[in-house]
Amino acid sequence: MELAPLVRAVEVLMSPLEWGSRDAWLDESLRRVRAACGAASPAGAVDALAELEALLHAVNFIVSLAVITAFAK
Repeated sequence: MELAPLVRAVEVLMSPLEWGSRDAWLDESLRRVRAACGAASPAGAVDALAELEALLHAVNFIVSLAVITAFAK
């Protein structure tokens, strides 16, 4: 996982009021989290909130695993 896309995703997630609407914030958050995870945008309609939540759980797992691995050395 690249650090720069992850930082860009966190910037959006931490600033919901700067996006003008909940939908704009959610769309941009999902776009940036997908980019950080290297995930493609699925074809067709998607439940953006459910997908964002699933991706964030995956990111949390990856980061936790990296920290555990780093401390094990």
